[in-house]
Amino acid sequence: MKNIIIAGPPRAGKSTLARRINRELGHSIIPMDAFVQTFKRTMPKLEIGKAGNGDELDARKLSPFLAHFVQHFAGWYSQGAKLVLEGVYIDYEHFFTEIDVAEYTLIGLSYNKLSAEEIFRNVRKHDGKYDWTFHETDDEMRENAEVFVTENARHYEKLTKHGFAVYDVSAERETVFAKIMEDIKRE
Repeated sequence: MKNIIIAGPPRAGKSTLARRINRELGHSIIPMDAFVQTFKRTMPKLEIGKAGNGDELDARKLSPFLAHFVQHFAGWYSQGAKLVLEGVYIDYEHFFTEIDVAEYTLIGLSYNKLSAEEIFRNVRKHDGKYDWTFHETDDEMRENAEVFVTENARHYEKLTKHGFAVYDVSAERETVFAKIMEDIKRE
C-alpha cells in the first residue's frame, strides 16, 4: 500500500476522508491546514496564512517545505510508516516536480455538480466546531461558497492534469468515500 495525497477545493471532505484512511488503514495524517496555521503563528515573516494571500499563494510558499517533508517521510515508508497528506495547499506545478509521484496514490475530490447555495448547505451539514467555516456567519459562508465554486474549477483542472483519480462528492459523499476506500485497498 502506498502513501496517499488527497487534494481538492475547500470543504470537499479531504480531512474526513483522511481520518477514515487513518482509522481503516493506519496511515498517519499530515494536514496541510495545520502547517499553514503553524507557519502563520510561529514564522509570520514567511507570510503563509496571511489574510488576503489566498490558497494558491500560500501553496506556492508552502510547496518546497511540503515536498521535502513528504520525501523525508517517504523514507520511513520502507520501514512500514505510511502517510496521508491532505489539504488545499498544493502548488501542483512545483510540488510534483519535487516528489516521486509513483510512491503515492493521488486522490482528488471535487463537487462539480453543486451550486454555491448547495455548497453552503453541505458545509453547514458536515462542519463541526473545529472546522474554520463553523464559526463563519451565514452571510460570510455564502460568500465563501461563491469562492469555493471557482476554487473547485481550478482544482479540478489541476487534479486531472496531474493524474489524480478524481471523485465527485456532489452527492452521496459517504458512498463515494466507501468507493475510494475500496479502490485504495485494491491497489
